[in-house]
Amino acid sequence: AERRLGKMLTVKAEELIAAPDGDFALSAAPGDMPGLMWREEKVAILHPGSALLHPEVRVDKAIITLGQDIANRVTARLNAWMQAQHERHLAPLLKIAEMATQEDTPAVVRALLIQLGDAGGIIARVDLDDALNRVDKDQRQIIRKAGFTIGVLDIFHHALLKPGAALWRLALIAVQRGKPMLPLPQAGAVVLSLKEREELMGAARAGYRSFGDTQLRIDMIERIARGGHEAIAKNERYDAASPFIVSLGLSEPLFNQIMRGAGFRPVTAKP
Repeated sequence: AERRLGKMLTVKAEELIAAPDGDFALSAAPGDMPGLMWREEKVAILHPGSALLHPEVRVDKAIITLGQDIANRVTARLNAWMQAQHERHLAPLLKIAEMATQEDTPAVVRALLIQLGDAGGIIARVDLDDALNRVDKDQRQIIRKAGFTIGVLDIFHHALLKPGAALWRLALIAVQRGKPMLPLPQAGAVVLSLKEREELMGAARAGYRSFGDTQLRIDMIERIARGGHEAIAKNERYDAASPFIVSLGLSEPLFNQIMRGAGFRPVTAKP
């Protein structure tokens, strides 16, 4: 019976090794440690590795019992699938990881990119203030050319705010920190009203900033701030009644709070 079971497991392992990418999935339910699935069956757990983008894949004990050769081949297949997912969803992180190793990238920029990469490509600007202060105007262009926005409150890449990227970012950060998976915010949401601690933490990591009881996606905060600068340049009124702000459904107190956070101050229109 054990011999038959071993043969069955070996056949399944060979099927896994030959399986197309569509048969695999990331297992990242809130409260669980992230792992890898094959045909809806969890076959590996992710553990902290050498870097955020390189977690260690530990296959299920049943696979290990089949021998080191099969276990290594299964691990290699899972790593190959995971790399393909990173290329699909986390290309900006792969880009800055490569840039941080290139000799022609200035040392101060490499240091900043390493910090940004360790944070999963989204970080509060205040957390990089020291590194930013060492980077001159031309060197900042290197970061911008990689697609990253150096915003008034946050540094981020638009592609990393997408649902697929958010899922992988939160999973990899959970693995690297040895913490359970946090809940993801609703896909595509711009404005949230969350209260639970884990939900707030998940939203912050996915790219939302809290203003009181409301969370706003950081790219929208940047657009709001940019609108303020454009209005000042044109000497135009910019307030909660402006079309873009109305389209977001922001109240006047929330709009004012966001603008203050972005460094603006209200002024009274001259008669």
